[in-house]
Amino acid sequence: MLYVGASAAGSTKDGLTGEAKAEVGMANIGGEARGKYGSVGGKMQIATAGAEAKGGVTAYGAGGSAKAEAALNTFSVSGAVGPDAKNPIDKLELENKQLSAEARGDALLGSDGTREGFSLQGKLGASALSGSATNTINIPFPWGKTLAIKTGASGDLGAVGAGAGIWGYYDKTDDRTHAGGFGEAEFLGGGEGNVDVSYGSPARGP
Repeated sequence: MLYVGASAAGSTKDGLTGEAKAEVGMANIGGEARGKYGSVGGKMQIATAGAEAKGGVTAYGAGGSAKAEAALNTFSVSGAVGPDAKNPIDKLELENKQLSAEARGDALLGSDGTREGFSLQGKLGASALSGSATNTINIPFPWGKTLAIKTGASGDLGAVGAGAGIWGYYDKTDDRTHAGGFGEAEFLGGGEGNVDVSYGSPARGP
């Protein structure tokens, strides 16, 4: 069953900012079961392609990011421990992709209207088979803030690509300060490692 999704938004409140996103695919099926002590979930996507871009220019700087990705099949599962679905004590996510390609970039210097700091990231690659694991640990503090440590690793077969990135910025959208980096090298096989450490308000919303 074919599905198509698209969205766009813009603002001039803190300068000129905007974002757009589009996705198309043959199937997008997912679900989650939640209990008192945590949750488990899964998702399957077939023949999907998507792209997104966002950026902004202010009197104090500029920034922007873009991403495009396509995959024949994507399967993912996740498990979380803790009563708060948005801020679990520990969350593990596993993902498998078949015949995928990805290109992404991000640059920030100063303020782009939503972030303040710096970022320089770039990645380009394709693989026949890839797998990844991401683990996030949330440490709450009595004064209402949390420290989140997110680490990830991936491995690929039949792949070619490279990428690297480093960042440190305050994000107004989630009221958190982020710092991290990643590196990737692939030729027939290879992998990626990444880390993001953030401090600020806990995630809210539905």
